[in-house]
Amino acid sequence: MSFFSFSRNVGIDLGTSQTRIYIPYRGVIFDEPSKLAFEGDGKKRLICVGECAEEMVGRAPNHINIHTTVSRGAIQDEHIAEKYLHSAIRQAQGILRFFRSDILISVPTGATSMEQRAAIQTCKRTGARSVFTEQNAILAAFGVGMHRDELRGRMVTDIGAGLTETAVISLGGMSSYRSERVGGNDMDTSIVRHIQQRYHLLISENVARQVKEKIGTVAVSDTPKGIKVKGSDMNNNLPRIIHINSNDVAEAIQEEVRKILDTIASVFQGTRPELTSDILEKGVILTGGVANLNGLDRAVEKHINAPVQVADHPEHAVIRGIGKSIQTEHLNFHRQTLLAR
Repeated sequence: MSFFSFSRNVGIDLGTSQTRIYIPYRGVIFDEPSKLAFEGDGKKRLICVGECAEEMVGRAPNHINIHTTVSRGAIQDEHIAEKYLHSAIRQAQGILRFFRSDILISVPTGATSMEQRAAIQTCKRTGARSVFTEQNAILAAFGVGMHRDELRGRMVTDIGAGLTETAVISLGGMSSYRSERVGGNDMDTSIVRHIQQRYHLLISENVARQVKEKIGTVAVSDTPKGIKVKGSDMNNNLPRIIHINSNDVAEAIQEEVRKILDTIASVFQGTRPELTSDILEKGVILTGGVANLNGLDRAVEKHINAPVQVADHPEHAVIRGIGKSIQTEHLNFHRQTLLAR
């Protein structure tokens, strides 16, 4: 019988932008932004988490402070992360269901022992019995159909809000990998800066993210898509509406795209010939929310001269991998890893 064969199992993908919680046979029970709102500076009274806190960004009065649970994929403040998880679980399922659970939580690819320890301790303080960690790239590979005992190599690139994580995976382990601090949030910041410099309009990063999701692309086009953008005129602070197009986005994010391409290429260049042959046969798989960006797959394919495909619903690849892990014998591996520490 698998260590994780009982019902009290929880999977958590605590991401920079979004947090997802999985329960076996029920699926994803929580899928909301990794933000929470506190009243006052002392972070004593929690107001809400997730969508509620996200909607307060830029709108909340001065006595309400918005915090994020994760920066670049790793927990920065265990107190904040603990508050968030307590509230998220209670909101989704009820805290008694979480108490004494066995938890698998994702951590950044190449996470330090300190980063893994922060994730473990945060979950334990919420009442967990045992906590296990696995790296995002491996979970994403499981999420797109790879098996732990699969010998042939696969390359998976998970591009999230704060990190780009690329790994070559064989037999459930990483042959080579690289994690770069670049992702969707950096693109949003660059779009904000581009619109300020070109149109003298001040917009929020939330607006920039919406622009990226609606018309974002990596390549300039002769027939770009357009969109209206609302913001504040930098000359007089009055409201103003402008029209921008997808070429603006392509120009704004070109530095982030270049870093992503270079990250993938650097791992590919360090891959052994046998694994390279496997990857050329099956292709590179893109996961994470940024994988949805128009034209990114073609840009990667051209840059590394290898086939590339975007996973179905790429933003859910990691949580799918977590779900598969906690319903199979794979968690025996995590138990052995934990006991060996």
